[in-house]
Amino acid sequence: ETAMPSLRLTNKETADLTAYLLSSRDPRYENQTLPPIDAGLRDELVLGYLQNNVTVERSKADLAKMSPAERDVYLGEQTITKYGCYSCHTIKGFDNVKPIGTELTAEGSKPLHQFDFGHVHIDHTRHEWVETKLLRPRIYDEGKEAINAYNDLLKMPNFGMSKREAEAVLTNVVGFTKESALLSRKAGNDSRTAALAAGRKLITRYNCQGCHLIEGRGHAIKTVITDPAMLPPNLAAEGARVQSDWLFSYLHDPGRVRMRPWLTARMPTFGFSDEQENTVIGYFGARENRPPFLSPYPGADPRSLAVGDVVFGLFQCAKCHPAGAEAAKATGMTPDLAPSLLLAHDRLRYDWVPSWVKDPQKWVPGTRMPSNFPESAPGKYDSPVAAVIDSPAYATQKAQMMKSFSSEAELKAFLADVDKVTTALRDHIWSLSGGAAASAKAKAAGAAVAGGRGGR
Repeated sequence: ETAMPSLRLTNKETADLTAYLLSSRDPRYENQTLPPIDAGLRDELVLGYLQNNVTVERSKADLAKMSPAERDVYLGEQTITKYGCYSCHTIKGFDNVKPIGTELTAEGSKPLHQFDFGHVHIDHTRHEWVETKLLRPRIYDEGKEAINAYNDLLKMPNFGMSKREAEAVLTNVVGFTKESALLSRKAGNDSRTAALAAGRKLITRYNCQGCHLIEGRGHAIKTVITDPAMLPPNLAAEGARVQSDWLFSYLHDPGRVRMRPWLTARMPTFGFSDEQENTVIGYFGARENRPPFLSPYPGADPRSLAVGDVVFGLFQCAKCHPAGAEAAKATGMTPDLAPSLLLAHDRLRYDWVPSWVKDPQKWVPGTRMPSNFPESAPGKYDSPVAAVIDSPAYATQKAQMMKSFSSEAELKAFLADVDKVTTALRDHIWSLSGGAAASAKAKAAGAAVAGGRGGR
């Protein structure tokens, strides 16, 4: 049940890591000797625990029967029980033991006279009592040590809460009341809020933000990876970006594909259950308010494929997006590279790609992906392709696209439409990455149309 993932280390990596960890030694700690056991104090504590259940005479008799080792073990077990160590830690023999804390279900409705303010000089209000308890958990024992038995003293540990953390817990606790608000008046009862809460809880447990940037926070790993290009990806817009079934299979086995083979950091295997993976997927989908699944890719018309093929070359997309691991190796595996577009068809949502190509910074602020469509006014993007296509330098590309258009006016109108051009780039990427069969069929249809036009 550990949250530590499998890092899929090789034998050499395991040996290197072991050698490194064993190099961090502290002789002062290693040479310490255990202090001698105060047998009298131990027996006094053991006797006190025994007397919780039987008479004094029976307790003394049971103590006399116990060996020193048995007394040590018994005292350890009773101490674990007293302080509820099993509430956080998994300890054999304590699997079904009840928590030691006070029931808080209706703490916000608890009558004020039932709060023990002891000898502490604070305002006698519920809020003040709870906040003081959180910041100094055992303060209400002050002045009572002489009259309270050891087992009756307060047990809550000091969590070192900040004032802000204590106020957050206080707000939650005083909300635990007998009165029930109308469901329509309660916050967070919709499915989206529930999905966000469950996802954030899981992400916190497995420390996903230690490597990734999520909701603008994280990337703790950057303390050892100084080059931003080598950091694990920012997961902004993940719910709008990737297909749910792809993310499901990737979380099951992150080692099956390396989207960025040049990265030294690698996604570990967490061994998530189906339920946990669906929680993660539901969280990312809720973040972007996107449904988890789409209908199959609808395919592309011949004009879109023709334009996408040309514009892909004009923007030199392949210089950053190598076609697979071997192509990445041929470039020298530089940090400037981006994921292979051969993965796009199976990995990305086709409805998201055009909007990403149009304005990458809108989706992932700080991304290295350039914006090829300048924003002349808020929300208004311009296509640079329409402005340059009449240049003699691009005569070959223009002729190539004209095979799929009936006139220059039709072509220029298409190229001036940013939505159509970005969709055309998406369609071309899909033809590279797994939609080849559908794209080939569309290209064949386009060739037939061009032949019927008599080479206009």
